[in-house]
Amino acid sequence: MKDCWVWLYRGAWHEWDIHEIEMAVPMSPDQVLKKRHAIFYHQSQKDGVMFQGEDN
Repeated sequence: MKDCWVWLYRGAWHEWDIHEIEMAVPMSPDQVLKKRHAIFYHQSQKDGVMFQGEDN
């Protein structure tokens, strides 16, 4: 159990503050595009959010 890790994820509309990040996984532009397409395949992610905020 001492080597257990829990990876938490927040979407684009509820991101982690910089001081809260302990570990990040770099992704290539191609990986980011594949991830974006996978997210949009999920039915609940197809519509825009009501309150986008200031994040592009």
